[in-house]
Amino acid sequence: MAEILPSTAAPYSTVIEEVETPSDGLIRTVTHEGEVNAIDALRLTYRAESMLFTSGIASLAYRASIGRASLTVSYGRTASTGSIDMFEDSVQELNAVDVVRDIKCAPFFAGLTNAQMSYVQAAWDSRLGDGHLLGDLSKKLYGHLAHGQDSYIETAYEFRQAFQTTSTQRLQQAASDPNTVKPLPALSPTLKNLIDALPTGEWLKKPVTVQYAGRKGWTVSLTYQWAPKWSEIYGGTFTGLDS
Repeated sequence: MAEILPSTAAPYSTVIEEVETPSDGLIRTVTHEGEVNAIDALRLTYRAESMLFTSGIASLAYRASIGRASLTVSYGRTASTGSIDMFEDSVQELNAVDVVRDIKCAPFFAGLTNAQMSYVQAAWDSRLGDGHLLGDLSKKLYGHLAHGQDSYIETAYEFRQAFQTTSTQRLQQAASDPNTVKPLPALSPTLKNLIDALPTGEWLKKPVTVQYAGRKGWTVSLTYQWAPKWSEIYGGTFTGLDS
């Protein structure tokens, strides 16, 4: 026989549980229990919010039996306040990868003009030898080409800062200026403890990425790529003109 609730009874009761851990942050669970029609209506409301990704809901668990029902709402990782702490809610990483570039791009040959580099290249392509070249630096470049050393390895750095957040928090990272030279974000105390300094050069900001992370909410990543000098077409200082 279906249970009949007194007319004065509240349609449902609510229990809130919060668990905070160093790895997951604050996990919030809200459980509603009561008359099945009231819980069903509440369920529809939560489902609408969940589909719009506006509430930070990670999952909904629904149970119904004998005229009563329960709805458990689990929220993804949240902070104790409505804003993001730049360091506590993010992780900074510095990666490195070797990039093979033309030997003429090596800083060692930076003293050669555009014309001199082109002349050495033309001399090598024609196998004219280096007897008519002026200056040791031009002859050294010719010698590298003659010995098959036509490239050099440059280490490219990648700086990454990732925020773990929910859709209700206002992170507001700029996504409108990708592939432009920008200053790096302030280094976290952790990164400052791990390295002495970042290399001298310029950093190219890559497009911001936003990825769904399930119960943990969303991952917003900022990535910057390093070079000694980026071209002025990106807002860097390399012009292509002889210095």
